[in-house]
Amino acid sequence: MLVAGAAIAACTNAGADRVLTVTGVAQVRGLVYFDRDGDQTFSLGDSAAKGVKVQLIAAGTVDTVARTTADTLTVFAGSPVNFAFKGVATGTYRVAIDTLTIPHDSMRITHIDSLVTLGSGDTAFVRISVAFPQVTIAAARALPLRTKVWIKGIALANANAWGDGTNSFADLTGPAAIRVVQIKPTAFVSIGDTDRVLGTRDTLFGQPILRFSALNQIGTPFGVAPIDTLTVGQAKTANSGLEDARLISLSIRLVILDTLSGPNGRILHVKDTTASLVDTLEVHLDTAAQFDTLQAKRDTAGGRVHLQGLLFPSAVPGRWMLKPRSPADQSP
Repeated sequence: MLVAGAAIAACTNAGADRVLTVTGVAQVRGLVYFDRDGDQTFSLGDSAAKGVKVQLIAAGTVDTVARTTADTLTVFAGSPVNFAFKGVATGTYRVAIDTLTIPHDSMRITHIDSLVTLGSGDTAFVRISVAFPQVTIAAARALPLRTKVWIKGIALANANAWGDGTNSFADLTGPAAIRVVQIKPTAFVSIGDTDRVLGTRDTLFGQPILRFSALNQIGTPFGVAPIDTLTVGQAKTANSGLEDARLISLSIRLVILDTLSGPNGRILHVKDTTASLVDTLEVHLDTAAQFDTLQAKRDTAGGRVHLQGLLFPSAVPGRWMLKPRSPADQSP
């Protein structure tokens, strides 16, 4: 070794044309959060996740460079963070999370800044939102039971129109609608609102419903609610179920066959003026929907009315009932 050292010392320009490159280091910091309102932004009401495992993977490979776990929320350079990869070599990486560590089976990654390119000394900030997925109403109707999802739709009735926490929302992109039950009295909903609703898929009287969890208004109130025109024969089966939970109007004036008082208001049986007695429809004039005793003077056997309202399945398999939202849905 002493000889080699002497030889190098004797050659003063040895290695002058060689460049020794030291790979730079950088860091990745980020936030994994539960997107409580489904808007894919970290906002009021959202919460930082703990215990979710995060991986840093070399881009274009399956090689995991580093692992960490989301922990306590802190602030770094003005940004909220709960995980960090420090001393990372420069290059391009993919950020991923272990989905098995997401706390709810229905939750999914709804946004992730997955690719980051790091230069020497860089700090990349990554946000990962974990939320219940948003699906179309048509897709929600076909989901397995107990699946929790967000839907976005047009409200077809005012909040608590029937006094039982039930409403219905029509799809923005197609003809489907779905009944939402157990809506909290504090939830503000008006006809024509565009709302984002979180609920759990269930079944009531053989038809898909969502059991309410949360609601966010995202549109202008008093928009145009979609409405279909049906005959009594079509309405009594909800057009073979295709019109379940939808807002419909009966095509012509109807004849009232009989009336009776129910626990929540009056019940009418009506028929098409041009059809046989086979095509009858049950109509519920709920007291909570402001059908009062004065309404009974008009709703008598033999009277003729024009009706619109929402179709919900009755206790009789294969039969639907009409629920007008207010006296405005009923006219002579």
